[in-house]
Amino acid sequence: MKRTSLGRTVSYLLVLTMIFGLVMAQGVATYAEGDMVEDEVSFARTFPETTNITRVFADQLPTVNYLTPEQLEFIATRFVGAQKLTLPTTLAIREINPNFLMLHYHLAVWQSAVPYIIDGINWGNDYDEVTKHEDWFMHRFNPETGEVYKNEENRVYAFDDHKYLMNIMNEEYYQYLKDKLIRQSRAGEYDGVFLDSYHTAVLNWYLQNYPEYAGTSAAFGTYPELGENMSWKEASEIFMARLTRDLNEAGLYSLPNLGNFNTGWDDTDYTISNGGMTESAFSYGNSFYDWQLGMNGHLKVINKDKINMCQEYLSDPWSYERRLYYLGNYLLLRGKYTYLYYFYDTTMSYYPEYELDLGAPLVSAGDNIDNLASNGLYIRDFEKGKAIVCPPGVNPVQYQVPDDAEYMKVSVRGTGEIAQDGTISGWIEFVPVSGSVTVNPRTSLILVKDPSINWACAPQFAAAFDFFKSNGMLQGEISNLIENLFRQAQHHLNKGSVQQAAKFMEKIARHLNNPEVEGYVADNAKYTLTAYADALARTWEAK
Repeated sequence: MKRTSLGRTVSYLLVLTMIFGLVMAQGVATYAEGDMVEDEVSFARTFPETTNITRVFADQLPTVNYLTPEQLEFIATRFVGAQKLTLPTTLAIREINPNFLMLHYHLAVWQSAVPYIIDGINWGNDYDEVTKHEDWFMHRFNPETGEVYKNEENRVYAFDDHKYLMNIMNEEYYQYLKDKLIRQSRAGEYDGVFLDSYHTAVLNWYLQNYPEYAGTSAAFGTYPELGENMSWKEASEIFMARLTRDLNEAGLYSLPNLGNFNTGWDDTDYTISNGGMTESAFSYGNSFYDWQLGMNGHLKVINKDKINMCQEYLSDPWSYERRLYYLGNYLLLRGKYTYLYYFYDTTMSYYPEYELDLGAPLVSAGDNIDNLASNGLYIRDFEKGKAIVCPPGVNPVQYQVPDDAEYMKVSVRGTGEIAQDGTISGWIEFVPVSGSVTVNPRTSLILVKDPSINWACAPQFAAAFDFFKSNGMLQGEISNLIENLFRQAQHHLNKGSVQQAAKFMEKIARHLNNPEVEGYVADNAKYTLTAYADALARTWEAK
């Protein structure tokens, strides 16, 4: 007898509730740094907290054969983790940082002939085996009769790269996929699996050559191969809950690609897994509505203390405004396990603004980003400053800088490409600011009360000094004095006299702030170089 719509819904909810119960019984809950809330699930490494600090999770990085020792050190000490790397690279990084997280890469609900890491070492593919099983694929069907055209010619595939959509409710396929992911992850000593191209809304894009997946049908249309009157949304939630449970039992995180949440009709529950990646996370080129929708989608994941890896892309190697816009959006959202990463044409990039220290957040967006709205801007207060974002699709807004502290505006200079000597050419610049400031759409105004930087690297001081000197912002004797003091600091550092090097950086800070040099040092040069000098002195004094 054919089930009613209500009967089908109740049946689906019962199945999903059972799976959720099993997932929670296995201890899939929130994670604390170095500890799990539930003892039943044991991960080799846990994701570090991000409430008070920006942390970076990278996409694919170069293999160890293409890295200098200095670059390897930089990766191991600056990034939380990465994905798509073979075991030799993972082991080399973990020699420096045993807590470095590495994820296996695999498509979530698709199959293609594109290679991936099959045994921790080699790249390959199992398409030759998968294609032997016609039942494992999704096919075209007759919507009038429900007849499925179960042959190779009628497999459903993505228009752009010809990857095939799989029948995620087929038990034999599920067991094959689950066993394969666990086996490959153990071979590569991975901490979890990044499951790409998972989110429901992407079907509408990939399958635009199939009318049965057009528009909202991608979520709510029913497909006979999945089960009687079952939608893709229903099937994907059951599939992801089950896969998360099984991966967690094996000590692996389940982290799918969640898209960017700006498709209004897609109400798939994306909190079923342990979290995931949000790609093109901040809807740079979209409307205000899309931005608002996307930010609230992030909050659903973040408020459940799920892992949220925000990834974005730059339009050129500098993209100063866009970099700060992405950082500002991230700061509005940042929760317990929220990570950031953006790059231009090389993933071997790391930007100095990642390590800007604003301290602990004083407010939260809660369940709606509009809770941070103020006169057309979105503002989140921190112990040491403010993140102020003007979203896309609105008019420029005048912001009155508060007079409760001496604020400085954060600017960025240089690029983030990691050089062979393990340095980056970029640095943060601090510019005194007061009164009314225009904040344009798709920009962020980040203000700090105390220009402290929780990292210190001499090349950044040198790059900033050269910039200020060449642009006339350091003039006369003070310019030569600072240069000589810095050379002496480097000389003592090279001899191993770290404490002496620190003393010379302290001298630099004192001279920059001597009232007698006023008029020869621009304010932003004084504040920026002082911040770096203080940071270097503190770091070297501690050694």
